[in-house]
Amino acid sequence: MLVNLKCILDEAYKDYYAVGSFNGYNFETFKGIVEAGAETKTPVILAFGAKYLPNMSVETAAAMAKSLSEEV
Repeated sequence: MLVNLKCILDEAYKDYYAVGSFNGYNFETFKGIVEAGAETKTPVILAFGAKYLPNMSVETAAAMAKSLSEEV
């Protein structure tokens, strides 16, 4: 599920825990990150950097993230 990052970080700050941020650069890494968060029942930040733009557009990365998050 996609949520506002501020909500996640406010809760983490209040309850004294960290939220992992992981770089995704293709479908397999996006899927692994999302599934790991679902499996552990913890929020994760799916990061996508400018370095990966030659491989896919920001729009494609966002669409993949949204689609994968709706599956969990």
